[in-house]
Amino acid sequence: MRSRQSQRRFLHILGYQSRNTKIAIHDETQGVPGHLVRSVFPDSSGNPILSTSTYRTTWQSPLKERWGGWSVSGTHGRQRHMGNMIVKNTREPEAFDADAGANLTDLSKLFNVDPYLTPHSDIVAFLVLEHQSPAHNALTLANYQTKLALRDEEILQKMDKAPHLPRPDGIQRRLDHSADLVLKHFLFVDETPLTDRVQGSTGYAEQFAARGSWPARQARPLTARLQSANANLPIPVQLSDLLRSV
Repeated sequence: MRSRQSQRRFLHILGYQSRNTKIAIHDETQGVPGHLVRSVFPDSSGNPILSTSTYRTTWQSPLKERWGGWSVSGTHGRQRHMGNMIVKNTREPEAFDADAGANLTDLSKLFNVDPYLTPHSDIVAFLVLEHQSPAHNALTLANYQTKLALRDEEILQKMDKAPHLPRPDGIQRRLDHSADLVLKHFLFVDETPLTDRVQGSTGYAEQFAARGSWPARQARPLTARLQSANANLPIPVQLSDLLRSV
């Protein structure tokens, strides 16, 4: 079995990655294959300046550290972010003008948008992405931890020659921990507050909201994910039921 270090090297070499999103095994994905959304300081060629900071972006990230290296369309009031900017002085990459990329609804002022499917890069879609990516990681980790817990429970049952005994408290605590992790993601625990109104440059927010209330909107894809997993593994933590009860 590969060590975690060798797994990271393997995923770094063979795994899919783009400039700002990556699938990897990493401490920041809690040791399982997962998604990372990054914010970087891009140079004039669009590549990140590796000698300075990069930021992992989630729903808990300060807005001022988000979207470096991305094009962002929409308004956000007095809040500032790192999008829509290119570092001109690579010796002082953090000394950029955040106002220049703020509250842009027309990206054609920055580059030729004609070759692209849409001239927009909606800020609200970014907010959704930054929640979805770690939420997927939480689901992967919960599934992984549950499989390990059930395996250990089976081993204990064989050792004790008592397959019908109640589940050990230690195993149940591990299952509860996995459920808590997922719930914290889907309940936006420790979300960074938005101090001004954020409005996208498309109808994305309205279309997303039209899908239904938050619990129903989140429970549908989660239920489908659990049903898919249950085809191969009887997961005892019914997360969809927990979400419908909040």
